[in-house]
Amino acid sequence: MAQNIEVKCRVSRLEPIRTLLQQRGIEPSAVLVQRDTFFISRQGRIKLRQIRDGQAQLIIYLRSDEADIRLSEYIVVTVADAAKLETLLSQTLGSRGVVQKTRELYLIENIRIHLDVVEHLGEFVEFEAVLGEPDQTALNQEKVHKLMEQLGIRDGQICGEAYIDLLENGFA
Repeated sequence: MAQNIEVKCRVSRLEPIRTLLQQRGIEPSAVLVQRDTFFISRQGRIKLRQIRDGQAQLIIYLRSDEADIRLSEYIVVTVADAAKLETLLSQTLGSRGVVQKTRELYLIENIRIHLDVVEHLGEFVEFEAVLGEPDQTALNQEKVHKLMEQLGIRDGQICGEAYIDLLENGFA
């Protein structure tokens, strides 16, 4: 499985963060409209991500739900027929629900910064540092923490749960 370091933070407004990124000369590399259908899983999370342009991916990931910068292990598989796969997984595993979001993607070295507007939940910033080697964990945690500080995001804004968990638990 591939690995990354990730953290999700709830923010009241994305605009100040967007402005700080642009002041550093960092522009979004993409704006994505995503529909993530989550399925019941005994371990980790399984989601089918459909992007407005017709792309689809099955994503399976394992990580803790602690409100901290944490390690995530994941597999991403490109899907040719998202509708059929969604039907198959819904009938065999059961569906947990759907998360709809618009995501601005920014890239700084090996770190992906997502500015997310999530339907029924609000605005969030996610940081994902892709790991090339397992011994890079501490270094990348520090890089992400430093970026959080530079963008004015405090540890108290960290959210441990996935978007689907927040929706299920009524944190809209």
